[in-house]
Amino acid sequence: GLCVICSVIFNGIYQGVPGLDVPGRDERTGRDVGGKGSELWLAAKRAPGGYSPEKLAELVKRVMPGERYVSYLGDDYEVLKKLSAQGYPVAVTMSTGSLYGYRTVAHMVSGIHFDDDYACIVDNNDPGRYYWMPKQEFLRRWMTGGIGWAWWWLRHPLLRLAAYGAVHFIGPIL
Repeated sequence: GLCVICSVIFNGIYQGVPGLDVPGRDERTGRDVGGKGSELWLAAKRAPGGYSPEKLAELVKRVMPGERYVSYLGDDYEVLKKLSAQGYPVAVTMSTGSLYGYRTVAHMVSGIHFDDDYACIVDNNDPGRYYWMPKQEFLRRWMTGGIGWAWWWLRHPLLRLAAYGAVHFIGPIL
């Protein structure tokens, strides 16, 4: 029931959202893992599992007041492509996948690449592995009843890299 929170934290750590990288003990491995000690994770663990757009909005507002994000319900793949082109990871719903024997699931993952032909996701149940699929297959898995959920922080990931001197900008960031 915490796949939404895992995806949101994973993406937020990449984007430099303050407080999300706090390590905490992973129940499965017994190791300290970034994010598992964050206030967002701890508050989510105390609540009943399963997150909707409304429940996530309430949690973020309570635990991280003032932190900006977007929650999108729709079917416009172009939104995901534009975010991807700008370097944003996007938490997206998935209705099936090889990890689940292609059974129907209600799950959220991190979308890390979207273009005209392919999408790539990282499943929080299999971190470190990249799942590439044709755009049409992603769309089939993303949308349930014709609607997909996408969620992203409004902190630009390239600005975090620029702070470390890793990126030099030539033009404006859109």
